[in-house]
Amino acid sequence: KETQIFDWPGEYEAKGIIVQGIPAFDRPRLKEDDDKKDKANKVIIFTLEVDGFKICHLSNLGHKLTTEMIDAIGPTDILFVPVGGEDACLDAKKAHEVVEQLDPRIVVPMYFKDLDPFLKEIGVHAPQREKSFKIQHRSDLPQEKTEFQFLEVVE
Repeated sequence: KETQIFDWPGEYEAKGIIVQGIPAFDRPRLKEDDDKKDKANKVIIFTLEVDGFKICHLSNLGHKLTTEMIDAIGPTDILFVPVGGEDACLDAKKAHEVVEQLDPRIVVPMYFKDLDPFLKEIGVHAPQREKSFKIQHRSDLPQEKTEFQFLEVVE
């Protein structure tokens, strides 16, 4: 089997899957970052178009999206969003703001030790955690609202 690694922003295609890498940072980038040792690190947001679905993985994003990023990402069916709030990752409030910026059909939280702050922020109580979730067709996506999928943490 042939493996392809995409570790640079840009547009790619492999085996019928369209991949786009969009540059971002793990925390808000400031002008004075250029002179600091502890500056914002580059991360790559990835979008994938596969089987008629648009999937976006926000990597270790640490800031709200710019207009240019939102335009590059485009309409999103499934969004993987970091909600950990540690090590320059989005905190619960910023993660919720980013979800609202993209308005995806399904959100899968990731990179968290404690999910409670995010649950409180989005108003969800006692969510059911699944080992996995499957969506076979675009018609299976929620149409009028954003749904949150909570997966079991595997350690």
